Amino acid sequence: MFKKHKKTITLAIIFSLILGFNFFLKRNIVDASSLEDPLTTLSYVEMRLEEIEEKILQKVRDILADLDWDDVSKPDNQPTEPEQPETPEEPPEIKEEIIWQVIVLEKDERLVAEAGCEIILRSGEAYAIASALGGVADLTAGSDLGTGQSIALNHHLLIPRSDGRGLKAEEMSYLMIKGQYTIE
Repeated sequence: MFKKHKKTITLAIIFSLILGFNFFLKRNIVDASSLEDPLTTLSYVEMRLEEIEEKILQKVRDILADLDWDDVSKPDNQPTEPEQPETPEEPPEIKEEIIWQVIVLEKDERLVAEAGCEIILRSGEAYAIASALGGVADLTAGSDLGTGQSIALNHHLLIPRSDGRGLKAEEMSYLMIKGQYTIE
């Protein structure tokens, strides 16, 4: 009996699955204009924001009134005293250590850097000077350069300690440097 109706049963199962899947999709997909996903306008949002702002301001006024502040009754946006023009303050002093400087090292000159000094070799050829505690950190390559290792152009170097680490120029070299250093 099943052999005769095998095609009919298979088609009925497939049809049932398609209907069930379609029903599932319609229930889980929210129509853009339905109540589950309301469309709002800018004017509506602005109106609601004004209402919220007014409620917050009222709460602040109530708190200030409880504290017996005199200026609570003044309308919004009205200064309590005439505003004095701000006097321009002197700009903060910028320390030389936090500004990148361009320097030139002549052949055989040594640059000995302090802890935290950052160096970028822009042109020329130079070699690292390490100490007994370690080398020069090459942040670009993710490596530690020992004494005599060549420094690649445009690599960001960091001196971790003030223990004589730095670099030696093999030819005239341009460096960008930030931090304290001495040239020998």
